[in-house]
Amino acid sequence: MTTRDAAYELYEDDWQHVDGIETVTLIGHDAAEVAGVKAKRRNLSFGELSAGGSIGVEPGDEAWSIWDNTITGGVDPKPEFKLRDAANVTYTLTSVTGQQFGTIWRCTARKHVS
Repeated sequence: MTTRDAAYELYEDDWQHVDGIETVTLIGHDAAEVAGVKAKRRNLSFGELSAGGSIGVEPGDEAWSIWDNTITGGVDPKPEFKLRDAANVTYTLTSVTGQQFGTIWRCTARKHVS
């Protein structure tokens, strides 16, 4: 996220105090990989389950919280980016929304079936 203010500085390192954090890799549209990103797997919210959008909701769809300050290179996650989790499972981001003063990206993601 581009805007950094006092609130951002206050919350940017919250991931250090959250259980269940994983180190993941983001893969951009150009296939460039950003490793070492801190993220937490979440349940889909009621709104996300209800909205579904044109792609609907499928078993295995998940939500992720991704901490902005752990993404190097000034990359902001976008729909269709890939996320590879700590177990080497790949997801495609289907939506991306900034939260908590720009410190966290809330993403919904679809698991790749192999």
